Amino acid sequence: MRRWLALLAVGLAVSALPAAALERLPAALHVHSDLTTGDFSLEDLTQMAERQGIEALLLSENYLLRITYGLPPFRALTRVAYEERGVLAAGLDRYLARVAEVRRNHPRVLLVPGVEVMPHFYWTGSPPVLTLHNTQKNLLVFGISDPEALAGLPAIGNPRTGRYTWQSAMDAVPVVLLIPGLALILRKRPRRHRIGRTVVVIRRRAWLAGTVLTGLGLLALARGWPFTVDRYSPWRDHGVAPYQALIDHVERLGGAAVWSFPEAPDLGERAVGPLHVTWRTDPYPDDLLRTWVVQVQRHDLFIAVFHCPPVGTVLL
Repeated sequence: MRRWLALLAVGLAVSALPAAALERLPAALHVHSDLTTGDFSLEDLTQMAERQGIEALLLSENYLLRITYGLPPFRALTRVAYEERGVLAAGLDRYLARVAEVRRNHPRVLLVPGVEVMPHFYWTGSPPVLTLHNTQKNLLVFGISDPEALAGLPAIGNPRTGRYTWQSAMDAVPVVLLIPGLALILRKRPRRHRIGRTVVVIRRRAWLAGTVLTGLGLLALARGWPFTVDRYSPWRDHGVAPYQALIDHVERLGGAAVWSFPEAPDLGERAVGPLHVTWRTDPYPDDLLRTWVVQVQRHDLFIAVFHCPPVGTVLL
């Protein structure tokens, strides 16, 4: 206890020291533009910031916002997806170049490119009543300027961070239907027809059966490729593990990860065809301490957490 009190005192003392190289700027955190789900362009946002005396905008464009559900055992073949615009699909190099361009044209506002990452979501229930959890339990990532490094963030649905499991094998099984399907189309099979006392042999291709089997195989290939699955399955709750994995990954890259709205609930429901889908994200303020406590234990670091109502949560 004495050690932690001493570290706390040191942290407070260091944070109170004047820093000649630092400058305080009025800033807006967690800003989306029309590059993803925002209503205004980057130019409009910077102009509005200038008019209101805001000198810095910390952008948090959606990284990958894709929700999927598939029936076992062939989850890829039966998958239904809902997706909104994200910078991963649009091109991270284009996103970073766009921010640099607007920054040059509006030098009085500091634009900090960042992304809002959804490390995990999971489903409960069974059709036709399903519940989707934690789509708003996200992290904001800043300080990574290399597009290749940024493309490898461990976000749910990111094929670059997937792995092969037994589910990969199950998703690949329907692709085998291509073999009999093509065989039925390419090979003419003899069929005998009796006309009176005469037997006529006619060679025909099984177009209908071959087309159906080939179509299913191609559909399974297109939906399942590259047949990787997420490290943390969306079919159960993995606790803070997916979030800690992202925090650790960002730290190794020299960036910073910040929790997004840990005290704000998100609830809703919608009918999707014959399905009734409810989504909910419960407040998770305790997870901020759980993840960063693990950081302290792993790296023997001291992280002071201060809550400043006008600004938000500050991590030192």
